[in-house]
Amino acid sequence: MEAGSAKTSLHYLAEARKAAPEQTRHLPGTRATIRGLVRTSRRAPDGLGGMARWVGL
Repeated sequence: MEAGSAKTSLHYLAEARKAAPEQTRHLPGTRATIRGLVRTSRRAPDGLGGMARWVGL
């Protein structure tokens, strides 16, 4: 998220989730990125909300 847009960050997280779901879920950067995305959006899009629930936020 630091280097790009929220949409790009969410896209890359979704791709990582498809490729390696358990590894992606437990990476420290996954939770931090999703937490930051949720904080920066007033209304989380469905994709972001689903990703946040998936990692337990």
